[in-house]
Amino acid sequence: MVVADMTPLVFFVDDGDVVVLERQPRMVGDRLPARARTAMKALIRVGRLYTGEPVPAGETRYQRGCMRILPGRIDPIPLIVDHNVERQIGLVDVIIELDGWLAFRCTLQEAPSWLRKGTGASAGYKVLHRQQLGDGERVLDAILDEVTVTVGQTPVNAGARVMLLRDDEIEHTRGVIRRDGIGRVLAVR
Repeated sequence: MVVADMTPLVFFVDDGDVVVLERQPRMVGDRLPARARTAMKALIRVGRLYTGEPVPAGETRYQRGCMRILPGRIDPIPLIVDHNVERQIGLVDVIIELDGWLAFRCTLQEAPSWLRKGTGASAGYKVLHRQQLGDGERVLDAILDEVTVTVGQTPVNAGARVMLLRDDEIEHTRGVIRRDGIGRVLAVR
């Protein structure tokens, strides 16, 4: 059961360390579940950031801050299987740049039993501006459509994979939804 609909809000940090897509919750439906449920969180990296080094043939590097959502988009970015929108398993929470990689923190609504740390990953996006660098390319500006985990395909970018999977308790008490561990109120009925 979906408890909150997430409306996207983009923050750009000028120091070049992080580009974050935050989501502000709003209630969906009339009722909250009476008991706690467990949501699975995933950290998924999809491609290396451009550092000024030569880009190997056939590979893509991403400029810091290049990946964004379409302004005014209402629907959250889906987490899907093998680029198939009919096989949605979760939603993207945050776009991050982590240790030289473009990555995404996601919430899995339906975690498949085969999904493990190390499972291949990819992202679907529309390139608005790119630069050819020898036989490789550098993406300068792109609109994110989806993030995918791969079960029947090999990721284009070497090292693109699920980095972390963990359970995340969400507590529901008298119409107030709190995230376990941080106590931030997500919604009030």
